[in-house]
Amino acid sequence: MNSDRSLLLLFSAFDSIILLLINCFPGASADNNNNGINIDVGAIIDFNSQVGKQQKEAMEIAAQSFNNYSNSLNISLHFRDSRRSPLQAASAAEQLINETKAKAIIGMETWKEAAFVAELGDKAQVPVISFSSPSISSPPSSIPFRWPFLIQMAKNQTANINCIADIVHAYGWQNVIAIYEDDSYSTDSSGMLALLSEALLKTNSQIERRLVLPPFSSLSDSKGFVLDELIELLLSAKSRVFIVLKASLPMVIHLFREQCS
Repeated sequence: MNSDRSLLLLFSAFDSIILLLINCFPGASADNNNNGINIDVGAIIDFNSQVGKQQKEAMEIAAQSFNNYSNSLNISLHFRDSRRSPLQAASAAEQLINETKAKAIIGMETWKEAAFVAELGDKAQVPVISFSSPSISSPPSSIPFRWPFLIQMAKNQTANINCIADIVHAYGWQNVIAIYEDDSYSTDSSGMLALLSEALLKTNSQIERRLVLPPFSSLSDSKGFVLDELIELLLSAKSRVFIVLKASLPMVIHLFREQCS
């Protein structure tokens, strides 16, 4: 997600927050309230990821823009680090709800983080606005019933998988190699592989080989490991078409650097 896209999503998110909170502050207007009403909003992001840094920047710009425009409401952002951990995200959400008295919570880079935070949001009746894609194992129709206070800003991965299959079909590739980085906090990797396999079969293509890589942060010699895995693939597979389904930015950089070298 680039900064421009993050900013657009966040403007939509703030619009949703205002609509949800307007009934709680019926007197909040430029005519009746010259001092303005402060609204505390929690933001749970990964401080160390590039996406998290972009989201933080976009949130701050969006909040400043809204505050400059509004004479009656003022958005105060409270950032917490998820460390890309569902448990850490849940702990941060609990603190934001109970201590900071956040009226809404935004962020969550992974679906599992969003699900954990949504559970707490439902109990406290605090809207949770997530930018992560819903889990493939969670039917879209069931999500509003399970988490009524959850607002999704991203669609299911099915459309993305079908798009990949269409590209493969357009180029006439019969075989592809699927690569993804294993993530202990993600349950969607196997589901994405199954969806891709099914979508490719409809176009008379198939996944020839699958390469599951360990988390990049767990590798002591990341460059050597990635190179060895790619060499083994190139020696044993006929296909030269690689589809990276899911990987961190450092892993993607290493993959493309070794493939191009």
